[in-house]
Amino acid sequence: MKFKRFEEHSHQLENTRIKANYDRLLCRFRLLTLPDNTQSETEVITDKYLLLSPFHNGRFTLNDVEYQLKIRWFLIWHSSIIKPNSRSQDKAKRDSKNVIIPELLPYKRKTSIMLCIYVFLITSLKIGLSLYAV
Repeated sequence: MKFKRFEEHSHQLENTRIKANYDRLLCRFRLLTLPDNTQSETEVITDKYLLLSPFHNGRFTLNDVEYQLKIRWFLIWHSSIIKPNSRSQDKAKRDSKNVIIPELLPYKRKTSIMLCIYVFLITSLKIGLSLYAV
């Protein structure tokens, strides 16, 4: 697996193209709008350094619609965009119904899951071998 400093993936949000960008060396997450026929340049929606905050909830407005950005990177990477709706009382139902983009960086999530599985297997192998040797 080759080291890549920047992980990026583009998505369609309503009628706007957005790009999620993560810098692995600086632990910096950026959400940008990509230029189209009506826009001439990229616009930074959110820019966050995630080094000391493994759980991030942020809000942003795009085309007069409010969205919520959720980023979790403690053990397994997860980043999503949801449309908040305060009418529903049950938080799990509210979040699952209004998920607009379930994963902003799918390749990063896949590699983090693979790394957790690898660490689990190696650790269990070491524990098994140490118990067998005794």
